[in-house]
Amino acid sequence: MVSQTEGESNPVRYGSRYVFSGARSAPKLPSYLSYSMETLLHMCDDPDSNIRMAADESLNRIIRAMMESNIVKVLVELHKEIKANGKARSLRAALWRFGELAHMIR
Repeated sequence: MVSQTEGESNPVRYGSRYVFSGARSAPKLPSYLSYSMETLLHMCDDPDSNIRMAADESLNRIIRAMMESNIVKVLVELHKEIKANGKARSLRAALWRFGELAHMIR
């Protein structure tokens, strides 16, 4: 039997998958989320279509997971990518997602 260490939490059923309830309230989550989204948005411009598709799916998963708790941070990261006005594919990915989430801006 695995013992629970300090800082870990029990998995909670979220839709069809299990998520650790403490993952969304981790102290370094904003910085990890920022780095992850920036990296995935840059990977949306990769020449390999498999990498682009994986990055696209990963961004969608992050957004779905953060929908309840950190959607503002997701919107900020998408806005930073749009403001950077980088490559066309990553810009299109950020604009499309920002447009889909714009109704959640307070």
